[in-house]
Amino acid sequence: MTEPLGEEVPFMKFQVGDEEFVGTPENTSLFLHWGGKTAINGIEYDSRRFDHVFHRMDKKIGGQTVGLYLFREKFGDNFSEAVNYMMQAGFTCHINLQQVAEVDSDAYLSMLETQAQNEADDISDFVPDDWMQI
Repeated sequence: MTEPLGEEVPFMKFQVGDEEFVGTPENTSLFLHWGGKTAINGIEYDSRRFDHVFHRMDKKIGGQTVGLYLFREKFGDNFSEAVNYMMQAGFTCHINLQQVAEVDSDAYLSMLETQAQNEADDISDFVPDDWMQI
C-alpha cells in the first residue's frame, strides 16, 4: 500500500474498483475525529465512523473539489497503518476534530446507501424469477 515514489515523494496507492489512485501529500489528507457522538437526521453515530482519508482529484464540479473518500471501515485493518504512514510521511493530518463537516457526513451516508443498494442487488441474484406465483 505504501512505498516511496521516486526518491523523495511519499505516496499511497488506493485500489477502488478497477481504478488505481496515487495519493501524495499534495493531494491526500487524513481526517480523524475525537470520538464523541454526532447526530445526523436524528440518529447518533460515534464520530470516529467518519474518520477518513480524502484523495483530491484534479477537477471541480460546480466549484466544489471532486475527491475520493476512503472511510475507516473500508480500510479494515489497514487504517491504523495508513494513519501512521501519513503522519510520518508529511501528509496533511487533521486530528482530534470535534465536529463532522456536513460534506463528510453526506459522503458517509451516501456510501452507506450505495453499500445497502449493492447488497440488495446481490441478494436479488439468488432469488429465482419465478419465486412467487399469482
